[in-house]
Amino acid sequence: MKQRTTMISLIAAVVLLAVALLPLTAQGAREPMTVLNYFSGRVETVDWDAEKIAGFEAANPGIKVEFEFQKDASNVIKVKLASGEVPDITTVVNQDLIDQGIYMDLSNAAFWNRILPSVKDLCTDLRTGKQYKVATNVTMGGLFYNKAIFTQLGLSDAQTWEQFVANLEAIKKAYPDKTPLFLGGKDSWTLGHFVEFWAHGIVKQQLGIPESRKAFLNNTVKWDAPNGIMENFARALLELRDKGLLNTDAITATYDNQKEAFASGE
Repeated sequence: MKQRTTMISLIAAVVLLAVALLPLTAQGAREPMTVLNYFSGRVETVDWDAEKIAGFEAANPGIKVEFEFQKDASNVIKVKLASGEVPDITTVVNQDLIDQGIYMDLSNAAFWNRILPSVKDLCTDLRTGKQYKVATNVTMGGLFYNKAIFTQLGLSDAQTWEQFVANLEAIKKAYPDKTPLFLGGKDSWTLGHFVEFWAHGIVKQQLGIPESRKAFLNNTVKWDAPNGIMENFARALLELRDKGLLNTDAITATYDNQKEAFASGE
């Protein structure tokens, strides 16, 4: 597994928080409430977001944060921008939107001296050298194993593709009613992460993180090369399907189905 940094970006139309901290008028009436729209696609941090928002609002009674979560946030934000419904704060980071100047430049923000340099590097736009996003936390991402089953069957972490398939086949043989590898493919981002951890992972392993980011951005990776990375990824995925090692509803299963199946040991 690898570390994956959860990002949060500020849209250029954001209302400066200082504007919300207005004094009472001479008559004692409060100024109108400032409303900030926060749009997120991070299901893992929904509860964390709600907790932080509550604390922020308590400390800043002149500000109201309207929080919206969407599973397919990457596509939903395109609709929002096209309709003029621009959120003030979002977790959706898109290179095309950076190139269009949609996000606020955070390069001179005071908080960078409190953030790990390696994390700041991941927040830096390679084309401009500026920061348009800031990490809120560091999480783990990748393929998760059922430790109990691995212990029962005496399996170890696979170091090669052949070992990975052998582990799945051992699970299928020992537990015919269980799904060796579950994929919630209905939510596009889950399949996208599968590509990121698997196909992109090969490039990252070969080039390292900084150089692989440049290769992705400059489109120097030959994704469509015969017998190349994506073709081998697709061939491997079909191999798992043909051997019955994937859930049969991999295309229609959701991320929630995936979590439920893993949590229940199925």
